[in-house]
Amino acid sequence: MSERFLEIGYGDFDQHYTTGRQIRSLPSYECNDETGELQIFDPIWGECQIGEWEGDGIFSELYRHPVFQRLAAIEQLTLPKQYATMPGSVEFTRWEHVWGSVVFVRKMIEDAEAKGRTFDPREKLTLQLRTLLSDAGHTAFSHLGDWLKQGFGGSEDSHDQTLEQFLEDTGVSTILRRHNIQPEEVIFPDTQDWVECDSPDLCVDRVDYGVREIDRWVLPGATQYWKNAFTLDEQNRLIMKNERLAKMFGAGFGLLATEHWGHPVHRMQLQFFGELIKSAIMNGGTFLRDEPMMHPLDALYTIDSDLMMATRQVGPLNNNLHAVMLDVARAQRRIFSWGREHEISRFMELIHVEDLLPDFPHPLSTDSSWQMRYSGAVPQNIEVLPVTSTHEIEDFGQRPYCFDMHLTPLKPRGVDPLFYDDDGNVQRLSETDSHFREVLSRHRALQSQAYAARLYLAPNAVQDLRESMTSVQEEWEKAIQLPRTPDSARALYENMKFIGGMALGHSPNSIRLV
Repeated sequence: MSERFLEIGYGDFDQHYTTGRQIRSLPSYECNDETGELQIFDPIWGECQIGEWEGDGIFSELYRHPVFQRLAAIEQLTLPKQYATMPGSVEFTRWEHVWGSVVFVRKMIEDAEAKGRTFDPREKLTLQLRTLLSDAGHTAFSHLGDWLKQGFGGSEDSHDQTLEQFLEDTGVSTILRRHNIQPEEVIFPDTQDWVECDSPDLCVDRVDYGVREIDRWVLPGATQYWKNAFTLDEQNRLIMKNERLAKMFGAGFGLLATEHWGHPVHRMQLQFFGELIKSAIMNGGTFLRDEPMMHPLDALYTIDSDLMMATRQVGPLNNNLHAVMLDVARAQRRIFSWGREHEISRFMELIHVEDLLPDFPHPLSTDSSWQMRYSGAVPQNIEVLPVTSTHEIEDFGQRPYCFDMHLTPLKPRGVDPLFYDDDGNVQRLSETDSHFREVLSRHRALQSQAYAARLYLAPNAVQDLRESMTSVQEEWEKAIQLPRTPDSARALYENMKFIGGMALGHSPNSIRLV
């Protein structure tokens, strides 16, 4: 299988979709139709051939199943290219994450076996299936479905709550049983181990998506460090091989949450984007919503490009909000590319090169470097105010030239890695490094901070946005309270094969059947 590369350069000076600091390898996937073997080139974990272990035949069936093919056209990090606030964060699909996680599981098993451990063939199979299946129930734009169902700042787990029924209704559970796997064995069993465990410990999910995004913009070019950075101990825990690697991953993962996922400008874009998608669905923009009696939440189970097309065709928000989001995204990406990238690079280099852990940066503060002197930390027509409640701002939502938003904290995320010290003992980073313990505390505080965002616009634009968003929200709240009918469920599952085929044509991944 040939390796593919994407040369990253500054490109369009105004768009800044990439960081400009790397040449990144692209993943590729092939399934042999005759033998059922899968060949995967993963840019993080390396090459992998699936087909030699007992029970591997199930993976070629799941590879072809539309539920999994659909993941190839769903952004892991929600926002599409034009609305993303962080360069290098797009064209990262749920497909890449779930199959990369399977490759990582196999590599960890092989590493442990080379050291004398033994795994029962069924245990190997269930470990892989648990990580592959865990994200299969995500809607288009990943966690956007959770936020539209549960609200921003909620538990972000509605896709987990409905996963078992979703896999049953779409036929995935039938495939499992045909291979003598009971669904309850591999769909969130009541187990705490290296595949699934509570934060801040390391698990397959956090390690895979964390390393992939760190490689894209936090510490580009350090891929070689991650390939051999993790191992299993006898208690089935993921352990990092030394303290410096643990610091690099712990600090890098922290930056993902504060500089990207939980950054107030990113939160604002997510909330705007949610309104844009609601508007498109409520106005029958997707091919699924055209089905009779299609429930709006079922309409989320299409692919990203279907909904994106709808946002540009229908709905009261498809013009003015689209223009606002484009401007915000371009400005925030430019801030990173012109200055913040240098600050993040310096922060990580102190850990990577000098084995130091500097003070954790605040997402809204900048150092005195000339790169940040003009641009600041947020677009210049946006004011971000830390609050506990919007009541602290007397004129919140009343100024004619300000569109005000309350940005609630999202689900907090962070890691506190275990690592092997020089004597071969397992240690927790926060217990051996008091400064990292302070970093974790600061990190949690940053994520739990709510903000009021003020977007300065012309008064007529502010009025139009307020009226349109209020109308869309009222309609959405009424619609999602309606019961999901058998017709809606049947329409979704009957269309799933078409959705899977459509996904392969709209995916940035190279996915082949040979």
